[in-house]
Amino acid sequence: MDEDVAKLSQLLGWLVAGTAFPSLFENSRSTFIVERRYFRWAMVFMFQRLIQKKGKDYHAGAGTVLAREASLTNETGDKERLVIGAGCLVMGQLLVGLEGRLHIGNDSYVGPGARIWALEKTKIGSRVFISHGVNIHDSDSHSLSAQERHERFLEKMKLGRHLVRENVKSGPVVIEDDVWIGFNAIILKGVRVGRGAVVGAGSVITKDVEAYTIVVGNPQRVTGKSLP
Repeated sequence: MDEDVAKLSQLLGWLVAGTAFPSLFENSRSTFIVERRYFRWAMVFMFQRLIQKKGKDYHAGAGTVLAREASLTNETGDKERLVIGAGCLVMGQLLVGLEGRLHIGNDSYVGPGARIWALEKTKIGSRVFISHGVNIHDSDSHSLSAQERHERFLEKMKLGRHLVRENVKSGPVVIEDDVWIGFNAIILKGVRVGRGAVVGAGSVITKDVEAYTIVVGNPQRVTGKSLP
């Protein structure tokens, strides 16, 4: 077993370095078959390292990819409060506040520059397409009190984090399965977007969206029906 691990480690080194594939088993009559087996092991190992991610502050299912530009912040420190399902691609920013919770289902996409901030509770279903530049916020983010905003700012500057949650209005956000949110759209607190709905680019959503409808604009208006 130790010999197998050593050979696998050596092979991984060659793969990473991009060098030629030398013979590991020169004395074996099944050299090609055995080498191919180790190559397959190595590729599976490397692939799993890329697609299965369990961090200290989040949990991501098998097949999920967190792109280099992705940013994940979990101020609760509890990885069960920042959960990403299987087969997702995250390229944007996910932030869970001190009392927040964010759950994303399977096979969903969060595009570059998208921001999902959960200070209370945000739930995103499966097969959801969140385009680049989308903002989803389940709170007003900051207090209406100038003094409190400044105090929280000083905390962030001195300690790098907030000690207490800011006194802000909030409401759970639910994005149901199969929703498509167009680029630069904004989803605000207390909103439910029904299954299969389409939110047009640049729209501002402040009220619930019915399943399989198309909404656009600011203020939002229904312009048609989407398809299952």
